[in-house]
Amino acid sequence: MSTTTKHHKPAGIKETVTSLTIALMLAFLFRGFVIEGFVIPTGSMAPTLRGKHLQFTSPANGYRWAVGPWNVARTNGIEVNDPMSGQRISTANKKLSSGDRVFVLKYLPFLHTPERWDVVVFKNPGTNENYIKRMIGRPGEQVALVDGDVFVRPFVEGETDRAGWESWMDG
Repeated sequence: MSTTTKHHKPAGIKETVTSLTIALMLAFLFRGFVIEGFVIPTGSMAPTLRGKHLQFTSPANGYRWAVGPWNVARTNGIEVNDPMSGQRISTANKKLSSGDRVFVLKYLPFLHTPERWDVVVFKNPGTNENYIKRMIGRPGEQVALVDGDVFVRPFVEGETDRAGWESWMDG
C-alpha cells in the first residue's frame, strides 16, 4: 500500500496581493455604506460626549471641568476661570485631549431610524464638514430651547404659529 502525500504549494506574491486587494475593497465598501467612525471635533456635546478639550481641576475646591480648545491662548499658556469660585487659574503646557470616537450606522434605515436624543452625524451643506450632534427634533415638529429646557410640539401647516414667543404661550 502506497501513500501519497499532497504537498501544498506556498502562496505566492500574486495570491497575497489579490487577497489584500479584495480585503481593502471590502473595507472601503463597508466604511462607505455600512458603518464609519468619527471623532467628535468640539466640546458642544459635553459632558456626555467630549470633543477636543482641556481638563481642569480647581485647586480651591476640587471641581473638574472641561474647556474647549478655542479658549486656549497659544502664547502664554492657558488662563481660565473656575466656574464654582470664579478664581483665575493659569497653567502652561496643558495637554489637549482628543475627542471621543463614535461609530455611525449608515444607509440602513430598515434596521434603525434615529429617535430623539440619538447622536447623529450630518454634513453642513455650506462647508461639507461633518457635524456630530444630538437630535432633539423630528420631522414635523417645532423645537424651543428655554434656559436649557427643550420644548417640542407638532407643527401643523396653517394652524401652528411659526415665530415669536407668544406662539408658545398657549397650552
